[in-house]
Amino acid sequence: MWRPPKGYTEDGKPIPPNNWRAAFGGSVWEWDEGTEEFYLHLFAVGQPDFVGRGELATCGFEGMSADHILDACAC
Repeated sequence: MWRPPKGYTEDGKPIPPNNWRAAFGGSVWEWDEGTEEFYLHLFAVGQPDFVGRGELATCGFEGMSADHILDACAC
């Protein structure tokens, strides 16, 4: 899930969309310089949450079984 910043601080830093906290501490929102938006992660920063809506969230999974997806994503 991507969201634009709520605004910017006086020194130009982006402000997260809300004050939600992640399970491991800190904000659930991580700033991405490339898109200039925040992405949602409920747990670790390296684990963005995909809501399952929209083309980008589903484009690589069409025609795959759940077992195949889980095997491919397992660490």
